[in-house]
Amino acid sequence: SAKAVTLDPDGYATAVARLSVGLGDNQPPQQWASFAEASLRRSPKMGEALYYGIANRQAGMVLGALGRHKAALPYFEAATEGDPFSPFSNLGYAYTLAAAGQPGAAQKFDAMLAQRRTTYGWDYALGAALFLGAGDPERLLAAPPVDTTPASVACWRDIQTGLKQTDTAARRAAAARADTCLVWDTQLVSKMQAVAMLGDVDRVFAMIDRPDLTHAILALDISPLLFPSMHA
Repeated sequence: SAKAVTLDPDGYATAVARLSVGLGDNQPPQQWASFAEASLRRSPKMGEALYYGIANRQAGMVLGALGRHKAALPYFEAATEGDPFSPFSNLGYAYTLAAAGQPGAAQKFDAMLAQRRTTYGWDYALGAALFLGAGDPERLLAAPPVDTTPASVACWRDIQTGLKQTDTAARRAAAARADTCLVWDTQLVSKMQAVAMLGDVDRVFAMIDRPDLTHAILALDISPLLFPSMHA
């Protein structure tokens, strides 16, 4: 990020680098918050819309990971304006709306599924409905996308049943089930959310420490999608 600051101190790509390094190094927000606000305050010039969207998404993600969901919302709104087709920006925005207790999250998930009805988006929408109360899980479970396997539907129903349990052992058994039945890389965030919401946070951190999952975790940028459900 130091080289980016030298080459283009006011650029959105520089803001992305600074925010990413800040998050990766666990820097306190005061080290990057003022820079992020100053960098993202100006409107994008021609050709900057993509990085403007990415930089705002990164800012929203960092704030979301810190549990500051309402503060993250303006950044996600700007991110979806700058990069409207980004699934990560739209997913982050919808999740953060739900975590902040704001209306509109379920409608955003519905709009995403209407445009691109895949298991990928369905998993996230179902997670938001079950874990954050954003939408009707029964409606989603009754109409899975065509590429969703029956095993995935059964897995989600078991997770739903587990969330209704009050016995710790039963919830931990459901967490173990979620760990084994959500098997695709694209379901990793949903798996970690389910296990965390079922009360087995130790299992979540064990996943984070697994070398075979490191690439998938980094590629999916899990923090904004996982931690809102844990903070809410």
